[in-house]
Amino acid sequence: MAVTPHGRFDRSGALQRFQQLQLDDYSLGDFEVELNGNTLVVTYAWSAHGNFAGHPLTSQPVRMMSVWQQQKAGWMMIAHAASEGVPE
Repeated sequence: MAVTPHGRFDRSGALQRFQQLQLDDYSLGDFEVELNGNTLVVTYAWSAHGNFAGHPLTSQPVRMMSVWQQQKAGWMMIAHAASEGVPE
């Protein structure tokens, strides 16, 4: 599941949106990690240059949160949220 200011997306919808993303450059930073049993919550800042569906990405850092769960096959992201969305 993914949540952005442009809506909530199931796995299929989130993957379709990610396929529209073209990155030229990016950076990650300001990480905070919390482990609770087999679940890991990671918050961080993401800055990128590129476009989404032909529209330029914001030049401001975006706050992200990803929720990971340890499963038999390894760690899998089960949810993701962004404080700023990519253009529609």
